[in-house]
Amino acid sequence: EQLALADPQVVVDIGEDKPTSTEDMDTLQAQTGVPSVFISATLKTLPDAYRTLGALLETLRLPLSGVVVERNREIVPREALRNLALNGGDSLEIVRLVGGG
Repeated sequence: EQLALADPQVVVDIGEDKPTSTEDMDTLQAQTGVPSVFISATLKTLPDAYRTLGALLETLRLPLSGVVVERNREIVPREALRNLALNGGDSLEIVRLVGGG
């Protein structure tokens, strides 16, 4: 229900692969009608996973307007997102601003 309220254009799950990852994403996509993607990552490969995410979002041409990325409680300038490298222990938060009354 919360996912539907957010009205996402795509759902991306980044984490360690498990035997049901593909099935889980297929089920989510079938239930929501929203394209769902799983990017396999471990702590060691997390920087590459986020570069893959950036390439995916660029390929999909999803707008970054209204999106703020914060790493370790500091806002990352939009022009730096493409080459953002993460280190073990980094905290990443992605926020999409939504207007309303």
